[in-house]
Amino acid sequence: MGLTVAKKKRSGSGFVWGLLIGVAIGAAAVWVLTPQPGEIEIARTAVAGGANGMGDADGASGAAGMDGAGSATIVDLAMAAVERVRGRFGEAVALGREAYEQGQAEVMQRFNQARAGE
Repeated sequence: MGLTVAKKKRSGSGFVWGLLIGVAIGAAAVWVLTPQPGEIEIARTAVAGGANGMGDADGASGAAGMDGAGSATIVDLAMAAVERVRGRFGEAVALGREAYEQGQAEVMQRFNQARAGE
């Protein structure tokens, strides 16, 4: 009268889906956080300008998160990443609005043509 516990066979599909989702999230994070081609040169010039005393107009380059050596802190890097994301998001929204307006104009044109053909 012993109890036997049946073991469920587990498929590997859960692991594969988890792996694919992880890779997709990682790729999206890398795409968002990597600097655009001109951003590195802009950051270098800003750091070099701050180190030469050519920082902000009010001389607050130290308050902006730069240490004595003129290198960016983690806060500066995070703020730059947030600004990149905001910029890309704004571009995406603008492109979406443009596509919506074009699609709406095309649909209305087809609708009016169909209605005139009745």
